[in-house]
Amino acid sequence: LLLFICSHSVIQAHTVDFNFSTSNGLYCNPQTVKFTHNCSGTPTGFIWNFGNGQSGTNATENITYAAAGTYTVKLTAIYPNDAFTAVKTIVIYPTPTISLTADKNYLCQPGNVVFTAPGSAFITRYEWDFGDGSPLVTTGSHSINHNYGTYNSFTSQVKGITSHCFTATTSSPITV
Repeated sequence: LLLFICSHSVIQAHTVDFNFSTSNGLYCNPQTVKFTHNCSGTPTGFIWNFGNGQSGTNATENITYAAAGTYTVKLTAIYPNDAFTAVKTIVIYPTPTISLTADKNYLCQPGNVVFTAPGSAFITRYEWDFGDGSPLVTTGSHSINHNYGTYNSFTSQVKGITSHCFTATTSSPITV
């Protein structure tokens, strides 16, 4: 009579993951990003590499990205008998800049003013508010002509918007 006793052990693989977020929901530089582990089980340690020269060892880390770019973030979760790594990519977009100039800031009578808004090359649209109660104008051009029909002091404003919905705003006074 033969008796076989079989036993087997189940090795449980752990899942390693992490989430990241910002306080304002935007990812443009400079930006502080909160990284939080989302690992199964109870890791005994963490090793973070944030792709920008910074590293960390806490379960949650707050990291500031000063420059725009694409960064590879790695989290290694350490368990008593093994370690597992998760890798994700985070994109930090450049913050737009914009300025506003008018071909004239003072008019002796109602008339036209040509506005130019030089700014970052990656601005895709411009929202113009001429401060005189006229409707907001959205264009793809960094230059626009507006007719002021009444005497008064106005504050014209332009908002440059990128394809990722980041904005830069500036204004200029106009007196008619």
